[in-house]
Amino acid sequence: RTIFSWTAILFILFLWYFIGLFGKILDKNGRYYHFCLKNWSKMSLRFLGLKIEITGQELVPKDIPVVFVSNHQSQLDIPILSAHLPVPFKWVAKIELFKLPLLGSFMKNAGYIPVYREEAQKATTTVRKILEQLNKGFPVIFFLKAPEQKMVK
Repeated sequence: RTIFSWTAILFILFLWYFIGLFGKILDKNGRYYHFCLKNWSKMSLRFLGLKIEITGQELVPKDIPVVFVSNHQSQLDIPILSAHLPVPFKWVAKIELFKLPLLGSFMKNAGYIPVYREEAQKATTTVRKILEQLNKGFPVIFFLKAPEQKMVK
């Protein structure tokens, strides 16, 4: 069942990636990419057979951009949040993800924001891009979890 589920999720990922390519033509602000991510997330969670109970969605502001901060607990955090947050948003993610084939181009086209963890001088670029997205009306979401190997004891 696990192999089938992950194979199906990868197939769905490729499907929504190619559907997302139309986003470059149809939508310059990334809402179409969010639509693709939201649907990929919902379908993936369904294939995994997960039943997720969400409470408090009515408390999420829909008329003003906000910053969402979450702990990164598992690989399912991204599809769960993508599927169930009731507003389109922009991810803040490590720059390494932007370098991956397919995923990286999807993230760039969607207007997601790279974080340069190894280059402190580029932090201002990240902050500027976060402010740009907030000014465009998009909420921004990121995870607060330092990689274990970087933590100081």
